[in-house]
Amino acid sequence: MNAKRMMLFVLLSLLAAAMVVGTCYAQGQAQQTQKEPRAITLQGKIKYMDQLGGYFVSGVKPGGEWMILNQNPEVLKGYMESEKTLTIEGTLRGTERITIKKIDGKEYSVATPAAMAPDDMKKYPSCKYCGMDREKFAHSRMLIEYTDGTAVGTCSIHCAAVDLSLNIDKMPKATLVGDYNTKALLDAEKATWVLGGSKMGVMTRNAKWAFLQKGDAEKFISQNGGRIATCDEAMKASYEDMYADTKMIREKRKMRMMEHKH
Repeated sequence: MNAKRMMLFVLLSLLAAAMVVGTCYAQGQAQQTQKEPRAITLQGKIKYMDQLGGYFVSGVKPGGEWMILNQNPEVLKGYMESEKTLTIEGTLRGTERITIKKIDGKEYSVATPAAMAPDDMKKYPSCKYCGMDREKFAHSRMLIEYTDGTAVGTCSIHCAAVDLSLNIDKMPKATLVGDYNTKALLDAEKATWVLGGSKMGVMTRNAKWAFLQKGDAEKFISQNGGRIATCDEAMKASYEDMYADTKMIREKRKMRMMEHKH
């Protein structure tokens, strides 16, 4: 009887050991698989939070949150502001990070206009209309690319408005502006603009600044005044201010010429 009990104990011990080994092996395999990128298609919204590292996907189906590894702020900002539920295709790394490949069937890329024209200040060092150093005014500079392949670099939206009015028969392909804080080029249409305020503008009394993030624009306003505006409003204001600004610039140049004579 004792022998039978001993044999049963041994068999049960071996079975338990086998189950533990099997479980550990399965967990090890799951962890190994989890480390490898895997394809996923999900429905969700693009959101932004500094604490999470920037833009992330808030899943609707399936639920969850995934930090976006290949962030393109200009593109993602537009999707975020639309508040639409998007079909997102990509690859998961781990359980909380995603590399996006397509959004609503369209190829997603980290290439931005700024990335396509990183040397714009070398190619166009001075403003075509006023001759000002575009690197010195990188925070307000603009770059206009037309569909016929031509392009122009200016120091500000004031001089960009001059070029657009002189080339009314040419269609702009891209209109880029320097972010006030980072000086990186961004799509002027998608930027958050600030009109006015106490800070002197470039080639204008009525300042016009562009920001990638609306929060940065609001912070600027809290410190310097002004109001939030769209690109269209900023461009319209540039034309409305053109006479007064041109007169101001001429008077300043006249004064400088007189100083040089003396």
